[in-house]
Amino acid sequence: MTTPNGAIVFNASTGDDNAASGLGPAIAQTGSGASTDGTAVVTGITTTGVSAGDLLWVQTASGRQFSIIASVDSGTQVTCDDTFVLGSGQTWAIGGKRATWDNSDSRLLFTANAKAGFIIETETDQTLTSSITYSTNGNNSSGFIHIRGASTATHPVILQTASSGHFQGVNNVSAGWSFTNLKFTNSGTTTSNTVAISFRSDNRHIVTNCIFGDATNTLYGALSIYTGGGAHFVVADCEFQYLVRGPYSNTGIAATRDATYTNCISHDNGDFGFNVCSGESLINCIAYDNTGPGFLLESVSSTTAGSALANCIAYNNTGDGIQIESIHGSTTIKNCILVSNGGYGIEKDTASADVTLTYNYFDNNAFYGNTSGEVSANITTLGPNGHITLTADPFTDAAADDFTINETSGGGADLRTTAVTLGSTETRPFRWLDTSTGGGGAGSSRLINGGLVD
Repeated sequence: MTTPNGAIVFNASTGDDNAASGLGPAIAQTGSGASTDGTAVVTGITTTGVSAGDLLWVQTASGRQFSIIASVDSGTQVTCDDTFVLGSGQTWAIGGKRATWDNSDSRLLFTANAKAGFIIETETDQTLTSSITYSTNGNNSSGFIHIRGASTATHPVILQTASSGHFQGVNNVSAGWSFTNLKFTNSGTTTSNTVAISFRSDNRHIVTNCIFGDATNTLYGALSIYTGGGAHFVVADCEFQYLVRGPYSNTGIAATRDATYTNCISHDNGDFGFNVCSGESLINCIAYDNTGPGFLLESVSSTTAGSALANCIAYNNTGDGIQIESIHGSTTIKNCILVSNGGYGIEKDTASADVTLTYNYFDNNAFYGNTSGEVSANITTLGPNGHITLTADPFTDAAADDFTINETSGGGADLRTTAVTLGSTETRPFRWLDTSTGGGGAGSSRLINGGLVD
């Protein structure tokens, strides 16, 4: 495959779905006389300013419409990476910006015409009227297929107007996709189908710097396994808000997923902040102001796969800070802060054999102001450092979404000085919340000071 020269760019205000391909000369070459002969050769076009690696669009009657140009053969002919069906007198374009993801021709870029290494980028908000079912694989050699907003500082809104999701994968096929710099909302009737990205069996995804939901155009959930199991995904620097349930909308079937969340926040949801399954890890994540528990460690069919929470915060959730359901498998919870939750800081539903404490490791977690207490009575065995019992709120201004740690005695000051020694090395696990040290890094600093830029 020829390497694309850049992103395939959309702009709903200035783009054109009838006279642009999205990648090539800034001012598109376009016309209505393209001829295709059933091969990768296309004639009857103008190639001024066109290079190998640009994208050709031919509005064929069927089959492929988009392909990367492999070579510019003459002033009127190119050879592409892929074949087109036989046709003549066809509308064509190279370059410029396309307008809308919802256009029937544009949708082919996400489905049958997608290729590993494609970057599909929008400079503006986009509206969808039905789900996009994406089916092509990205890979590690030619590259993932990237769907992204044009800037890391803003989040173009992808508004779904139907009571359905935005993107839906296909079983055992839709691997190697990433979603970045986007905000997903839905103005249709909120049902269990209104989930932004639905994974299928054996899908693999990376989701970064995205916002899911808002107070007006709500989602049921952000992510789900639509059918089957075995999805694998990495989620980083994302915000989940005002969801009917929480980031992951499934229960039960989620037992086979494998995921990592890093530097994510989840707030004001109608149920949990995060639901966690065996095989998942959450690092530097914050769950606050949710109607259910901050973190729900789900009951699953297997007790062997582990899950882990490290350096996480649960604040002011109606339920427990962390709730562990009856059958969950091995669990590690360390260096977490549980403050002002309506139940316990950490609660385990039962002491059944499936979750005996030999499977679990709870250590160096800090507690303050949880209604029912620090931990439920059936949590009796702790790691070598035990609990940290605070006597003051440790956060600068959590009510205003500022989770930097203060310098109050009994609160943040205690966390600042808490140290763990590994061999001869001393570490201070809560300093990721102290921006004065730079320990949190840019991603964490952004999260603990009010969330992503909307």
